[in-house]
Amino acid sequence: MATVNTVKFEQSRDAQWIKMRELVDFTIPQVANSTNIANRTVSHYVKDLVESGHVICTEKGQTTGGAKRATPDQYRVVKAQHATPCFSHSNSLQQAIWKAIQILQRFTTKEMLQAISTPELDAKQKSITEYLKKLKKGGYLVNHRRGADSVWHWVPSNYSGPRAPQIVNAQVIWDPNLKLTTYNPLQELETEQ
Repeated sequence: MATVNTVKFEQSRDAQWIKMRELVDFTIPQVANSTNIANRTVSHYVKDLVESGHVICTEKGQTTGGAKRATPDQYRVVKAQHATPCFSHSNSLQQAIWKAIQILQRFTTKEMLQAISTPELDAKQKSITEYLKKLKKGGYLVNHRRGADSVWHWVPSNYSGPRAPQIVNAQVIWDPNLKLTTYNPLQELETEQ
């Protein structure tokens, strides 16, 4: 695997969930401030948690007349499971690719597209190629030949678990199984200097 960096990547759902479980009763700004994650990002995750029944809103915040809130909504964790609840809205493509990599082991982008295509999953060849390139940088794949005929090979010794490595900010690769970054271009620049 590319140099595995043990620096924790705090902008993850894992960090949010850990903080929510720790607090039990919380507000979105509390979680956002203590994890250094944007309020909007935390808000989206809390919405999913409320819809799934993991979290409930215990008190609606007070508004100042406009859209701004004088006090934030109060939430409570009611299903405090250890594993971070995952909702596959944006990660379903990555998860499908990750599972197919383990089955196919050697494949072209076209073969991957065929393997993961379902009516529920709108997969595009360009999106698949971008994700595969990032996985290569993280050390999960190697490829032979460039362009349309590129053949990808899984590196099974770098298998870290069933959850797909996540591309964060289109630059950093976060592995939720190892709970660390496996590729960060900024650190690559630091080592070159």
